[in-house]
Amino acid sequence: MDNDRPVSPINGQPLPKGRQFTSETAREAAKKSNEKQALKRSLKDCLLKELGKSRVMKDGRELTGREAMCEAAVAMALKNPKFWELIRDTIGEKPVDKKEMSHAFIGDFDIVLDGEDGD
Repeated sequence: MDNDRPVSPINGQPLPKGRQFTSETAREAAKKSNEKQALKRSLKDCLLKELGKSRVMKDGRELTGREAMCEAAVAMALKNPKFWELIRDTIGEKPVDKKEMSHAFIGDFDIVLDGEDGD
């Protein structure tokens, strides 16, 4: 145990190694966090901007980015089942995952749900 490390006035334990928490270090951490969030927002904004642009397809049709992306996903669904699942889930037809429960614990009580209590 390092004796040169400062100790907590509350419990007398040595403080963790690293930078001491001050208002300045908190300000620096907040600034870094805000920069990361701004970068994420800018990527989202760029993607939404691209999806909103109009494109002229090879056959002369004009589609938005969203329409072109949907058309490509449908074409890929014929070849790849993962795209089929993506389309199914996106339009709200994802099957419900059923989990079978036979007991429920409420506080200290074990409640049998299916009528089979083992007697």
